[in-house]
Amino acid sequence: MQFLSRGSRGLAVQLLQRFLNKAEARDGISGTQLNTDGEFGALTESALYAFQKRHPGLIADKIAGTQTWRALGLRTEMIHTRVQLLAQYSAGNCWSAAASMILGNQSVGHGSAKLSKKPKEKDALLTTLGNHIAFAKSLGWEALNYSPTVRELVDIVCQTPVWMSAGGVNWGHVVVLSGVYSDGDEAGDGTLFRIHDPWPVGVGRIYGSFANPISFRNNMSGTPTPARMYQIIVPR
Repeated sequence: MQFLSRGSRGLAVQLLQRFLNKAEARDGISGTQLNTDGEFGALTESALYAFQKRHPGLIADKIAGTQTWRALGLRTEMIHTRVQLLAQYSAGNCWSAAASMILGNQSVGHGSAKLSKKPKEKDALLTTLGNHIAFAKSLGWEALNYSPTVRELVDIVCQTPVWMSAGGVNWGHVVVLSGVYSDGDEAGDGTLFRIHDPWPVGVGRIYGSFANPISFRNNMSGTPTPARMYQIIVPR
């Protein structure tokens, strides 16, 4: 894990902030918890320094280094650097863009799977399990017929980036789980997935989501939306 200090920002800082919040709860420390915004400012620095002071053996240097990460509980770290962001070209072809990000710079077709015929769902892959299985088979991949636990999903993402389809109220979307950090807690509050999202059209986004539930940012504002009824396809 990278070393972090005041001024750092990004997914690793989000994880640090969550771990510090969990550590305060474990240690019986009351007070306002850190906002997991990915910005290493004065409050995060203060919480980190206090954690280091509470734990003998750690150097209280206000830097999140190897020993501090281990003391905070980090057990798993995997980032698939080969996954490069690729935006979808239409509102409905997120499924293709996500698969293309995993395979590399090539356009992925639907094979024997079926596309929606509804005008408002142009280019969209039908979201039935049978259709997902057909799509997966066309690529030599495996569509899981169950929802894996947090620990199982962490283990899978440690081996390969994952194609993930999910839905909510009046929406459906596909992203790539391209990395994971985890403390191994099945509750999921110490697990952060890196997400390569092909939305918005022509742009795409890279962001992180804690587990249970995994949240997408498939709206114009980028506001996290909990993903429900999800389907995992594993490249083989």
